[in-house]
Amino acid sequence: MTKLTLLANVLAATFLFASPGATAGCSALYGQCGGTGWTGATCCATGSSCQYQNDDYYQCLTYVGNSACAATYGQCGGIGWTGATCCQSDWSCDYNNDYYYQCLPPTDTSSPTSTSKTTMMTTIASLASTASAACATNWGQCGGIGWTGPTCCTDNWPCVYGNDYYYQCISPSSASALSASQTTSSAATESTASSTTTTKSATSSSTISTAATLSTSSITSTSASGSSTSTTTTSSSPSFTSDRVRYGGVNIAGFEFGSYDTCGIHTAQPYVDPTNFVAQIKHFVNDDGLNAFRLPVSWQYLLNQFDGASLGTNKLASSNFATYDELVQGCLDAGASLCIIDIHNYARFNGYIIGQDGPSAAQFASLWSQIAAQYASESRVAFGLMNEPHDESCNSADGGIMDINTWAATLQTVVDAIRSAGATSQLIIMPGKGWTHSITYLDASGDGSGPALMGITDPAGGSSKLVFEVHEYLDSNNAGGSSDCVTSSIDNSYGRGGLQNLADYLRSNGRVAMITESGGLNNANCATYLCQELNFLANNTDVFLGYTTWAAGGFDSSYELTETPTLSGSSWTDTSLVQACVAKCFTGSC
Repeated sequence: MTKLTLLANVLAATFLFASPGATAGCSALYGQCGGTGWTGATCCATGSSCQYQNDDYYQCLTYVGNSACAATYGQCGGIGWTGATCCQSDWSCDYNNDYYYQCLPPTDTSSPTSTSKTTMMTTIASLASTASAACATNWGQCGGIGWTGPTCCTDNWPCVYGNDYYYQCISPSSASALSASQTTSSAATESTASSTTTTKSATSSSTISTAATLSTSSITSTSASGSSTSTTTTSSSPSFTSDRVRYGGVNIAGFEFGSYDTCGIHTAQPYVDPTNFVAQIKHFVNDDGLNAFRLPVSWQYLLNQFDGASLGTNKLASSNFATYDELVQGCLDAGASLCIIDIHNYARFNGYIIGQDGPSAAQFASLWSQIAAQYASESRVAFGLMNEPHDESCNSADGGIMDINTWAATLQTVVDAIRSAGATSQLIIMPGKGWTHSITYLDASGDGSGPALMGITDPAGGSSKLVFEVHEYLDSNNAGGSSDCVTSSIDNSYGRGGLQNLADYLRSNGRVAMITESGGLNNANCATYLCQELNFLANNTDVFLGYTTWAAGGFDSSYELTETPTLSGSSWTDTSLVQACVAKCFTGSC
Protein backbone atom coordinates (compact mmCIF):
# COMPACT_ATOMS: atom_id res chain seq x y z
CA MET A 1 0.00 0.00 0.00
CA THR A 2 1.31 3.46 -0.86
CA LYS A 3 0.42 7.00 0.13
CA LEU A 4 1.46 10.48 -0.94
CA THR A 5 4.07 12.17 1.21
CA LEU A 6 3.38 15.67 2.49
CA LEU A 7 6.78 17.00 1.55
CA ALA A 8 9.20 15.24 -0.76
CA ASN A 9 12.78 14.89 0.29
CA VAL A 10 14.86 14.73 -2.85
CA LEU A 11 17.14 12.23 -1.16
CA ALA A 12 15.20 9.80 0.98
CA ALA A 13 11.94 7.93 1.02
CA THR A 14 10.38 9.80 3.94
CA PHE A 15 10.90 12.76 6.24
CA LEU A 16 10.76 13.14 9.98
CA PHE A 17 9.42 16.60 10.76
CA ALA A 18 10.33 18.61 13.84
CA SER A 19 9.67 22.11 15.06
CA PRO A 20 12.54 24.53 15.70
CA GLY A 21 11.82 24.91 19.37
CA ALA A 22 11.87 22.33 22.12
CA THR A 23 8.68 20.36 22.60
CA ALA A 24 6.62 23.53 22.44
CA GLY A 25 4.17 23.11 19.60
CA CYS A 26 4.54 19.32 19.55
CA SER A 27 1.75 16.87 20.27
CA ALA A 28 1.51 15.47 23.79
CA LEU A 29 1.87 11.79 24.65
CA TYR A 30 -1.04 9.85 23.10
CA GLY A 31 -1.96 12.85 20.94
CA GLN A 32 -2.36 12.78 17.16
CA CYS A 33 0.72 13.66 15.13
CA GLY A 34 -0.12 12.77 11.54
CA GLY A 35 -2.43 11.14 9.04
CA THR A 36 -4.35 11.95 5.90
CA GLY A 37 -5.52 15.55 6.06
CA TRP A 38 -3.82 16.21 9.39
CA THR A 39 -2.67 19.82 9.70
CA GLY A 40 -1.50 19.84 13.31
CA ALA A 41 1.88 19.16 14.87
CA THR A 42 3.92 16.29 13.43
CA CYS A 43 6.43 16.12 16.27
CA CYS A 44 5.98 14.57 19.71
CA ALA A 45 6.85 15.44 23.28
CA THR A 46 10.12 14.12 24.64
CA GLY A 47 9.78 10.48 25.61
CA SER A 48 7.44 9.60 22.77
CA SER A 49 7.59 9.16 19.02
CA CYS A 50 5.08 9.58 16.21
CA GLN A 51 3.96 6.08 15.23
CA TYR A 52 1.70 4.79 12.46
CA GLN A 53 -1.71 3.46 13.46
CA ASN A 54 -3.59 3.71 10.17
CA ASP A 55 -3.58 5.91 7.07
CA ASP A 56 -5.62 8.56 8.82
CA TYR A 57 -4.06 8.48 12.24
CA TYR A 58 -0.52 8.66 13.63
CA GLN A 59 -0.19 8.83 17.41
CA CYS A 60 2.48 9.94 19.89
CA LEU A 61 3.35 6.81 21.86
CA THR A 62 6.08 5.90 24.30
CA TYR A 63 9.27 4.38 23.00
CA VAL A 64 8.94 0.79 21.92
CA GLY A 65 11.27 -1.94 23.11
CA ASN A 66 13.07 -3.80 20.32
CA SER A 67 15.23 -6.79 21.16
CA ALA A 68 16.99 -6.57 17.80
CA CYS A 69 18.39 -3.13 18.64
CA ALA A 70 20.88 -1.90 21.20
CA ALA A 71 19.62 -0.93 24.65
CA THR A 72 19.16 2.70 25.60
CA TYR A 73 22.59 4.23 26.23
CA GLY A 74 24.14 1.05 24.80
CA GLN A 75 26.83 0.76 22.11
CA CYS A 76 25.51 0.70 18.55
CA GLY A 77 28.52 1.04 16.28
CA GLY A 78 32.18 1.77 15.79
CA ILE A 79 35.21 0.22 14.17
CA GLY A 80 35.17 -3.51 14.86
CA TRP A 81 31.68 -3.44 16.38
CA THR A 82 29.64 -6.53 15.45
CA GLY A 83 26.56 -5.97 17.60
CA ALA A 84 23.28 -4.22 16.90
CA THR A 85 23.51 -0.96 14.96
CA CYS A 86 19.97 0.30 15.57
CA CYS A 87 18.50 1.91 18.69
CA GLN A 88 15.22 1.75 20.56
CA SER A 89 12.46 3.57 18.67
CA ASP A 90 13.68 7.03 17.67
CA TRP A 91 16.70 7.08 19.95
CA SER A 92 19.69 7.90 17.80
CA CYS A 93 23.00 6.12 17.33
CA ASP A 94 25.39 9.03 17.86
CA TYR A 95 29.10 9.29 17.16
CA ASN A 96 31.36 9.35 20.22
CA ASN A 97 34.61 8.33 18.59
CA ASP A 98 35.60 6.10 15.68
CA TYR A 99 35.36 3.05 17.95
CA TYR A 100 32.22 3.87 19.88
CA TYR A 101 28.72 4.96 18.92
CA GLN A 102 26.07 5.18 21.62
CA CYS A 103 22.27 5.08 21.66
CA LEU A 104 21.15 8.42 23.08
CA PRO A 105 17.68 9.92 23.54
CA PRO A 106 16.46 12.27 20.82
CA THR A 107 16.94 15.95 21.49
CA ASP A 108 14.02 18.30 21.64
CA THR A 109 15.46 20.64 19.05
CA SER A 110 15.27 20.27 15.33
CA SER A 111 18.82 21.36 14.66
CA PRO A 112 20.10 18.90 12.05
CA THR A 113 23.68 18.62 13.26
CA SER A 114 25.89 15.61 13.84
CA THR A 115 23.14 13.20 12.87
CA SER A 116 25.17 10.03 12.39
CA LYS A 117 22.22 7.78 13.04
CA THR A 118 22.00 4.17 12.07
CA THR A 119 18.57 4.88 10.69
CA MET A 120 19.93 7.64 8.44
CA MET A 121 16.96 9.62 9.75
CA THR A 122 15.98 12.60 7.62
CA THR A 123 14.83 15.75 9.36
CA ILE A 124 13.04 18.88 8.27
CA ALA A 125 13.29 21.85 10.57
CA SER A 126 11.76 25.26 10.48
CA LEU A 127 8.14 24.25 9.91
CA ALA A 128 7.11 26.65 12.66
CA SER A 129 7.30 30.40 12.27
CA THR A 130 10.72 31.79 12.99
CA ALA A 131 12.12 35.26 12.54
CA SER A 132 13.57 35.51 9.02
CA ALA A 133 16.55 37.47 10.21
CA ALA A 134 17.79 34.46 12.17
CA CYS A 135 17.20 31.96 9.38
CA ALA A 136 19.16 30.75 6.37
CA THR A 137 18.41 32.27 2.98
CA ASN A 138 16.44 30.44 0.31
CA TRP A 139 18.50 27.55 -1.12
CA GLY A 140 21.10 28.16 1.60
CA GLN A 141 22.63 25.69 4.05
CA CYS A 142 20.67 25.13 7.24
CA GLY A 143 22.36 22.23 8.99
CA GLY A 144 24.82 19.36 8.96
CA ILE A 145 27.77 18.01 10.89
CA GLY A 146 29.91 20.93 12.03
CA TRP A 147 27.38 23.52 10.91
CA THR A 148 27.12 26.47 13.28
CA GLY A 149 24.82 28.71 11.27
CA PRO A 150 21.01 29.01 11.32
CA THR A 151 18.91 25.86 11.26
CA CYS A 152 15.68 27.46 10.11
CA CYS A 153 14.82 28.88 6.70
CA THR A 154 13.58 32.24 5.50
CA ASP A 155 9.91 32.33 4.46
CA ASN A 156 9.33 29.05 6.31
CA TRP A 157 10.97 27.03 3.53
CA PRO A 158 11.65 23.47 4.71
CA CYS A 159 15.18 22.57 5.81
CA VAL A 160 15.85 19.30 4.00
CA TYR A 161 18.44 16.61 4.62
CA GLY A 162 21.02 16.40 1.83
CA ASN A 163 23.66 14.34 3.56
CA ASP A 164 25.18 14.22 7.05
CA TYR A 165 27.13 17.39 6.30
CA TYR A 166 24.55 19.39 4.41
CA TYR A 167 20.92 20.38 4.94
CA GLN A 168 19.40 22.84 2.47
CA CYS A 169 16.49 25.29 2.41
CA ILE A 170 14.34 24.25 -0.56
CA SER A 171 11.16 25.89 -1.77
CA PRO A 172 7.80 24.46 -0.70
CA SER A 173 6.67 24.55 -4.32
CA SER A 174 9.57 22.35 -5.41
CA ALA A 175 8.84 19.88 -2.65
CA SER A 176 5.12 19.92 -3.33
CA ALA A 177 5.60 19.46 -7.07
CA LEU A 178 7.65 16.39 -6.38
CA SER A 179 5.30 14.95 -3.79
CA ALA A 180 2.32 15.41 -6.09
CA SER A 181 3.67 12.67 -8.34
CA GLN A 182 5.27 10.55 -5.66
CA THR A 183 4.02 7.41 -4.01
CA THR A 184 6.34 5.76 -1.57
CA SER A 185 6.51 2.70 0.57
CA SER A 186 9.16 2.03 3.14
CA ALA A 187 10.58 -1.46 3.30
CA ALA A 188 10.29 -3.46 6.48
CA THR A 189 8.34 -3.16 9.67
CA GLU A 190 9.41 -4.08 13.15
CA SER A 191 6.28 -4.30 15.27
CA THR A 192 5.19 -4.98 18.79
CA ALA A 193 1.75 -5.71 20.16
CA SER A 194 1.12 -2.06 20.89
CA SER A 195 2.49 -0.13 17.92
CA THR A 196 4.67 -0.14 14.83
CA THR A 197 8.03 1.47 14.14
CA THR A 198 9.34 1.50 10.58
CA THR A 199 12.94 0.67 9.81
CA LYS A 200 14.70 -0.55 6.69
CA SER A 201 15.23 -4.14 5.67
CA ALA A 202 15.43 -6.09 2.45
CA THR A 203 12.18 -7.99 2.57
CA SER A 204 8.80 -6.87 3.88
CA SER A 205 6.98 -3.59 3.46
CA SER A 206 5.01 -1.10 5.47
CA THR A 207 3.23 2.12 4.67
CA ILE A 208 3.80 5.82 5.02
CA SER A 209 1.07 8.41 5.36
CA THR A 210 0.72 11.91 4.00
CA ALA A 211 1.89 13.40 7.29
CA ALA A 212 5.51 12.41 7.14
CA THR A 213 6.61 10.99 10.42
CA LEU A 214 8.67 7.88 10.74
CA SER A 215 12.20 7.32 9.55
CA THR A 216 13.72 4.95 7.04
CA SER A 217 17.26 3.84 6.47
CA SER A 218 18.82 3.52 3.06
CA ILE A 219 22.28 2.74 4.38
CA THR A 220 22.62 1.48 7.89
CA SER A 221 25.27 2.55 10.35
CA THR A 222 26.63 5.61 8.60
CA SER A 223 28.60 7.79 10.97
CA ALA A 224 29.92 11.27 11.45
CA SER A 225 33.38 9.93 10.77
CA GLY A 226 32.21 8.06 7.72
CA SER A 227 32.69 4.58 9.17
CA SER A 228 30.27 1.80 8.39
CA THR A 229 29.74 -1.23 10.55
CA SER A 230 26.57 -2.79 9.25
CA THR A 231 25.45 -5.82 7.33
CA THR A 232 22.10 -6.29 5.66
CA THR A 233 20.08 -9.36 4.79
CA THR A 234 20.37 -10.39 1.15
CA SER A 235 17.51 -11.47 -1.03
CA SER A 236 17.82 -14.24 -3.59
CA SER A 237 15.77 -12.49 -6.25
CA PRO A 238 14.41 -8.98 -6.75
CA SER A 239 10.91 -8.15 -5.59
CA PHE A 240 10.23 -4.76 -7.09
CA THR A 241 8.82 -2.06 -4.84
CA SER A 242 8.29 1.68 -5.04
CA ASP A 243 11.03 2.46 -2.53
CA ARG A 244 13.44 5.25 -3.42
CA VAL A 245 17.15 5.52 -3.89
CA ARG A 246 18.76 8.67 -2.55
CA TYR A 247 19.85 10.04 -5.89
CA GLY A 248 18.18 9.98 -9.29
CA GLY A 249 19.07 12.01 -12.34
CA VAL A 250 20.91 12.23 -15.63
CA ASN A 251 24.30 13.04 -17.13
CA ILE A 252 24.70 16.53 -18.57
CA ALA A 253 27.22 15.84 -21.33
CA GLY A 254 29.14 18.43 -23.32
CA PHE A 255 32.31 19.57 -21.60
CA GLU A 256 33.99 16.31 -22.64
CA PHE A 257 33.07 16.87 -26.31
CA GLY A 258 35.49 17.88 -29.06
CA SER A 259 37.69 15.51 -31.05
CA TYR A 260 37.80 12.66 -28.58
CA ASP A 261 37.46 8.92 -28.33
CA THR A 262 37.72 6.25 -25.64
CA CYS A 263 41.49 6.77 -25.51
CA GLY A 264 41.13 10.10 -23.74
CA ILE A 265 42.38 12.03 -26.76
CA HIS A 266 41.08 15.59 -26.96
CA THR A 267 42.57 17.93 -29.55
CA ALA A 268 39.79 20.48 -30.06
CA GLN A 269 37.97 22.84 -27.75
CA PRO A 270 34.31 21.80 -27.47
CA TYR A 271 31.48 24.25 -27.89
CA VAL A 272 29.57 24.38 -24.63
CA ASP A 273 26.56 26.35 -23.48
CA PRO A 274 26.38 26.19 -19.69
CA THR A 275 23.31 28.44 -19.68
CA ASN A 276 21.33 25.87 -21.67
CA PHE A 277 22.72 23.00 -19.62
CA VAL A 278 21.70 24.70 -16.37
CA ALA A 279 18.24 25.38 -17.78
CA GLN A 280 17.91 21.65 -18.46
CA ILE A 281 18.93 20.86 -14.89
CA LYS A 282 16.36 23.29 -13.51
CA HIS A 283 13.71 21.55 -15.60
CA PHE A 284 14.78 18.14 -14.36
CA VAL A 285 14.69 19.35 -10.74
CA ASN A 286 11.54 21.45 -10.80
CA ASP A 287 9.39 19.54 -13.28
CA ASP A 288 10.63 15.96 -12.89
CA GLY A 289 11.77 15.90 -9.26
CA LEU A 290 15.26 14.59 -10.10
CA ASN A 291 18.13 15.52 -7.82
CA ALA A 292 21.46 14.18 -9.12
CA PHE A 293 23.51 15.22 -12.12
CA ARG A 294 26.82 13.95 -13.46
CA LEU A 295 28.82 16.66 -15.21
CA PRO A 296 31.46 15.11 -17.52
CA VAL A 297 34.49 17.19 -18.46
CA SER A 298 37.80 16.31 -20.07
CA TRP A 299 41.13 16.82 -18.33
CA GLN A 300 42.27 18.73 -21.42
CA TYR A 301 39.37 21.17 -21.19
CA LEU A 302 40.13 22.06 -17.59
CA LEU A 303 43.75 22.82 -18.55
CA ASN A 304 42.90 24.36 -21.96
CA GLN A 305 45.54 22.01 -23.33
CA PHE A 306 44.59 20.63 -26.75
CA ASP A 307 47.97 20.03 -28.42
CA GLY A 308 47.45 16.26 -28.32
CA ALA A 309 50.55 15.67 -26.26
CA SER A 310 51.67 17.18 -22.98
CA LEU A 311 49.95 18.18 -19.76
CA GLY A 312 51.63 21.55 -19.92
CA THR A 313 51.62 23.12 -16.48
CA ASN A 314 48.74 20.88 -15.35
CA LYS A 315 47.09 23.95 -13.82
CA LEU A 316 43.41 24.75 -14.09
CA ALA A 317 42.91 27.30 -16.87
CA SER A 318 41.00 30.17 -15.30
CA SER A 319 38.71 30.89 -18.27
CA ASN A 320 37.79 27.28 -19.03
CA PHE A 321 37.37 26.37 -15.38
CA ALA A 322 35.14 29.41 -14.83
CA THR A 323 32.89 28.23 -17.67
CA TYR A 324 32.71 24.71 -16.26
CA ASP A 325 32.08 26.15 -12.80
CA GLU A 326 29.01 27.92 -14.22
CA LEU A 327 27.59 24.44 -14.80
CA VAL A 328 28.55 23.20 -11.33
CA GLN A 329 27.18 26.28 -9.58
CA GLY A 330 24.06 26.16 -11.73
CA CYS A 331 23.54 22.57 -10.67
CA LEU A 332 23.85 23.56 -7.02
CA ASP A 333 21.70 26.67 -7.36
CA ALA A 334 18.97 24.63 -9.04
CA GLY A 335 18.58 22.76 -5.77
CA ALA A 336 20.23 19.49 -6.80
CA SER A 337 21.31 17.19 -4.00
CA LEU A 338 24.33 15.81 -5.87
CA CYS A 339 26.47 17.36 -8.60
CA ILE A 340 29.16 14.93 -9.76
CA ILE A 341 32.35 16.24 -11.32
CA ASP A 342 33.42 13.49 -13.74
CA ILE A 343 36.83 13.48 -15.41
CA HIS A 344 35.91 11.80 -18.70
CA ASN A 345 39.28 10.49 -19.90
CA TYR A 346 39.10 6.68 -19.70
CA ALA A 347 42.12 6.57 -17.33
CA ARG A 348 44.25 8.11 -20.06
CA PHE A 349 45.65 11.39 -21.25
CA ASN A 350 45.94 11.48 -25.04
CA GLY A 351 46.11 7.70 -25.23
CA TYR A 352 48.56 6.95 -22.41
CA ILE A 353 47.55 5.30 -19.14
CA ILE A 354 47.57 7.40 -15.98
CA GLY A 355 50.05 6.01 -13.48
CA GLN A 356 51.75 3.79 -16.07
CA ASP A 357 53.03 5.20 -19.38
CA GLY A 358 51.04 8.44 -19.12
CA PRO A 359 50.72 11.14 -16.47
CA SER A 360 51.95 10.10 -13.05
CA ALA A 361 49.72 9.41 -10.08
CA ALA A 362 51.04 12.63 -8.54
CA GLN A 363 50.04 14.64 -11.61
CA PHE A 364 46.55 13.15 -11.58
CA ALA A 365 46.31 13.85 -7.85
CA SER A 366 47.40 17.43 -8.45
CA LEU A 367 44.49 17.93 -10.85
CA TRP A 368 42.03 16.62 -8.29
CA SER A 369 43.62 18.60 -5.47
CA GLN A 370 43.01 21.80 -7.41
CA ILE A 371 39.40 20.84 -8.12
CA ALA A 372 38.75 19.73 -4.54
CA ALA A 373 40.09 23.00 -3.16
CA GLN A 374 37.51 24.88 -5.22
CA TYR A 375 34.61 22.91 -3.74
CA ALA A 376 35.93 21.97 -0.31
CA SER A 377 33.03 23.64 1.49
CA GLU A 378 30.31 22.27 -0.81
CA SER A 379 29.33 18.77 0.31
CA ARG A 380 26.75 18.37 -2.47
CA VAL A 381 29.59 18.15 -4.97
CA ALA A 382 30.87 14.61 -5.52
CA PHE A 383 34.17 13.70 -7.12
CA GLY A 384 33.91 11.13 -9.93
CA LEU A 385 37.57 10.30 -10.25
CA MET A 386 37.61 8.87 -13.78
CA ASN A 387 35.24 7.66 -16.46
CA GLU A 388 35.49 4.04 -17.67
CA PRO A 389 39.07 2.79 -17.30
CA HIS A 390 39.71 -0.05 -19.76
CA ASP A 391 42.36 -2.23 -21.41
CA GLU A 392 42.30 -1.04 -25.04
CA SER A 393 45.74 -0.43 -26.51
CA CYS A 394 45.28 3.22 -27.58
CA ASN A 395 48.80 4.69 -27.72
CA SER A 396 50.42 2.36 -25.20
CA ALA A 397 53.30 0.31 -26.56
CA ASP A 398 52.56 -2.60 -24.22
CA GLY A 399 49.01 -3.13 -25.44
CA GLY A 400 47.24 -0.82 -23.04
CA ILE A 401 46.64 -3.31 -20.22
CA MET A 402 46.01 -1.50 -16.96
CA ASP A 403 47.57 -3.00 -13.86
CA ILE A 404 44.76 -2.97 -11.32
CA ASN A 405 47.02 -2.69 -8.29
CA THR A 406 48.83 0.26 -9.85
CA TRP A 407 45.47 1.83 -10.65
CA ALA A 408 44.25 1.33 -7.09
CA ALA A 409 47.44 2.92 -5.76
CA THR A 410 46.85 5.86 -8.11
CA LEU A 411 43.31 6.27 -6.80
CA GLN A 412 44.59 6.14 -3.22
CA THR A 413 46.97 8.99 -4.03
CA VAL A 414 44.05 10.98 -5.44
CA VAL A 415 41.78 10.28 -2.45
CA ASP A 416 44.53 11.44 -0.10
CA ALA A 417 45.04 14.62 -2.15
CA ILE A 418 41.32 15.46 -2.17
CA ARG A 419 41.04 15.13 1.59
CA SER A 420 44.27 17.07 2.12
CA ALA A 421 42.76 19.90 0.07
CA GLY A 422 40.09 20.27 2.75
CA ALA A 423 37.29 18.45 0.94
CA THR A 424 36.45 15.96 3.69
CA SER A 425 32.66 15.69 3.46
CA GLN A 426 32.19 14.82 -0.20
CA LEU A 427 31.46 11.47 -1.79
CA ILE A 428 34.32 10.11 -3.88
CA ILE A 429 33.18 7.86 -6.74
CA MET A 430 35.84 5.30 -7.65
CA PRO A 431 36.01 3.26 -10.89
CA GLY A 432 37.49 -0.17 -11.39
CA LYS A 433 38.67 -1.48 -14.75
CA GLY A 434 36.54 -3.08 -17.46
CA TRP A 435 34.51 0.05 -18.33
CA THR A 436 33.23 -0.11 -14.72
CA HIS A 437 30.66 -2.80 -15.54
CA SER A 438 29.47 -4.71 -12.49
CA ILE A 439 31.45 -7.79 -13.50
CA THR A 440 34.74 -5.94 -13.02
CA TYR A 441 34.22 -5.98 -9.23
CA LEU A 442 33.23 -9.65 -9.01
CA ASP A 443 35.42 -12.71 -8.80
CA ALA A 444 34.08 -13.91 -12.15
CA SER A 445 35.86 -11.11 -14.02
CA GLY A 446 39.32 -12.02 -12.81
CA ASP A 447 40.69 -8.47 -13.10
CA GLY A 448 40.75 -7.89 -9.34
CA SER A 449 38.98 -4.52 -9.30
CA GLY A 450 36.80 -5.40 -6.32
CA PRO A 451 39.55 -6.41 -3.89
CA ALA A 452 41.86 -3.65 -5.14
CA LEU A 453 39.32 -0.89 -4.56
CA MET A 454 38.28 -2.40 -1.23
CA GLY A 455 41.82 -1.65 -0.07
CA ILE A 456 41.54 2.08 -0.67
CA THR A 457 41.16 3.99 2.58
CA ASP A 458 39.62 7.37 3.32
CA PRO A 459 41.64 9.79 5.48
CA ALA A 460 38.29 11.35 6.45
CA GLY A 461 37.41 8.10 8.22
CA GLY A 462 35.50 4.95 7.38
CA SER A 463 34.50 3.90 3.90
CA SER A 464 30.93 5.15 3.53
CA LYS A 465 31.99 8.09 1.35
CA LEU A 466 34.03 5.90 -1.02
CA VAL A 467 31.51 4.79 -3.63
CA PHE A 468 32.01 2.12 -6.30
CA GLU A 469 31.10 3.40 -9.77
CA VAL A 470 29.05 1.16 -12.06
CA HIS A 471 28.02 1.49 -15.72
CA GLU A 472 25.39 -1.01 -16.88
CA TYR A 473 23.69 -0.55 -20.24
CA LEU A 474 20.89 -2.70 -21.56
CA ASP A 475 21.96 -3.81 -25.05
CA SER A 476 23.66 -7.10 -25.86
CA ASN A 477 27.26 -5.87 -25.53
CA ASN A 478 26.70 -3.43 -22.63
CA ALA A 479 27.92 -0.51 -24.73
CA GLY A 480 24.80 1.60 -25.01
CA GLY A 481 23.25 2.53 -28.32
CA SER A 482 24.62 -0.21 -30.56
CA SER A 483 21.34 -2.13 -30.63
CA ASP A 484 17.99 -2.52 -28.94
CA CYS A 485 17.74 -3.43 -25.27
CA VAL A 486 17.79 -7.12 -24.34
CA THR A 487 18.39 -7.23 -20.58
CA SER A 488 17.84 -5.37 -17.33
CA SER A 489 21.40 -6.31 -16.25
CA ILE A 490 20.03 -7.76 -13.01
CA ASP A 491 21.10 -11.33 -13.77
CA ASN A 492 24.25 -12.56 -15.52
CA SER A 493 22.80 -13.05 -19.00
CA TYR A 494 24.65 -11.60 -21.99
CA GLY A 495 27.96 -11.83 -20.16
CA ARG A 496 26.95 -9.52 -17.35
CA GLY A 497 28.21 -9.82 -13.81
CA GLY A 498 24.64 -9.14 -12.72
CA LEU A 499 23.46 -6.37 -10.42
CA GLN A 500 22.09 -9.00 -8.05
CA ASN A 501 25.54 -10.53 -7.68
CA LEU A 502 27.06 -7.08 -7.26
CA ALA A 503 24.49 -6.21 -4.59
CA ASP A 504 25.38 -9.36 -2.69
CA TYR A 505 29.10 -8.58 -3.00
CA LEU A 506 28.70 -5.01 -1.78
CA ARG A 507 26.43 -6.08 1.05
CA SER A 508 28.84 -8.73 2.28
CA ASN A 509 31.63 -6.15 2.34
CA GLY A 510 29.64 -3.24 3.79
CA ARG A 511 30.11 -1.02 0.74
CA VAL A 512 27.92 1.03 -1.60
CA ALA A 513 27.81 1.76 -5.32
CA MET A 514 26.13 4.13 -7.73
CA ILE A 515 25.17 3.56 -11.35
CA THR A 516 26.43 6.70 -13.06
CA GLU A 517 25.64 5.53 -16.59
CA SER A 518 22.80 3.45 -17.98
CA GLY A 519 20.21 3.96 -20.64
CA GLY A 520 18.91 2.81 -23.97
CA LEU A 521 16.96 3.73 -27.05
CA ASN A 522 13.85 5.81 -26.70
CA ASN A 523 11.38 3.00 -27.27
CA ALA A 524 8.99 0.88 -25.23
CA ASN A 525 11.32 -2.12 -25.14
CA CYS A 526 14.18 -0.18 -23.56
CA ALA A 527 11.75 1.49 -21.18
CA THR A 528 10.70 -1.94 -19.93
CA TYR A 529 14.27 -3.02 -19.21
CA LEU A 530 15.43 0.31 -17.78
CA CYS A 531 12.47 0.49 -15.42
CA GLN A 532 13.30 -3.03 -14.24
CA GLU A 533 16.92 -2.02 -13.62
CA LEU A 534 16.01 1.14 -11.72
CA ASN A 535 13.38 -0.70 -9.71
CA PHE A 536 16.05 -3.18 -8.69
CA LEU A 537 18.15 -0.34 -7.34
CA ALA A 538 15.14 0.92 -5.39
CA ASN A 539 14.75 -2.53 -3.88
CA ASN A 540 18.40 -2.57 -2.77
CA THR A 541 18.92 0.90 -1.35
CA ASP A 542 21.25 -0.41 1.34
CA VAL A 543 23.95 -0.89 -1.32
CA PHE A 544 22.91 1.36 -4.24
CA LEU A 545 22.83 5.12 -3.70
CA GLY A 546 21.09 5.82 -6.98
CA TYR A 547 21.67 6.53 -10.65
CA THR A 548 22.42 9.10 -13.33
CA THR A 549 21.40 7.90 -16.79
CA TRP A 550 23.05 8.78 -20.11
CA ALA A 551 22.58 11.51 -21.31
CA ALA A 552 21.17 15.01 -21.69
CA GLY A 553 23.13 18.22 -22.15
CA GLY A 554 24.75 18.69 -25.54
CA PHE A 555 23.19 15.75 -27.37
CA ASP A 556 20.52 16.42 -29.98
CA SER A 557 17.64 14.21 -31.09
CA SER A 558 19.77 12.27 -33.59
CA TYR A 559 21.81 10.61 -30.83
CA GLU A 560 20.51 7.13 -30.01
CA LEU A 561 20.72 7.56 -26.25
CA THR A 562 19.62 11.17 -26.03
CA GLU A 563 17.80 12.26 -22.91
CA THR A 564 17.98 15.95 -23.79
CA PRO A 565 14.61 17.62 -23.28
CA THR A 566 13.22 19.89 -25.98
CA LEU A 567 12.16 23.44 -25.23
CA SER A 568 9.10 24.99 -26.83
CA GLY A 569 8.43 28.48 -25.58
CA SER A 570 8.75 28.11 -21.82
CA SER A 571 7.83 24.42 -21.69
CA TRP A 572 10.16 21.44 -21.72
CA THR A 573 9.28 18.03 -23.12
CA ASP A 574 11.24 14.98 -21.97
CA THR A 575 12.29 12.05 -24.11
CA SER A 576 10.11 8.97 -23.78
CA LEU A 577 12.71 7.09 -21.72
CA VAL A 578 13.03 9.92 -19.20
CA GLN A 579 9.27 10.14 -18.88
CA ALA A 580 8.71 6.40 -18.55
CA CYS A 581 11.61 5.49 -16.27
CA VAL A 582 14.27 8.01 -15.33
CA ALA A 583 11.91 10.47 -13.65
CA LYS A 584 9.01 8.18 -12.86
CA CYS A 585 11.10 5.52 -11.12
CA PHE A 586 12.61 8.15 -8.83
CA THR A 587 9.57 10.22 -7.96
CA GLY A 588 6.91 7.56 -8.10
CA SER A 589 6.60 3.99 -9.24
CA CYS A 590 7.44 2.66 -12.66
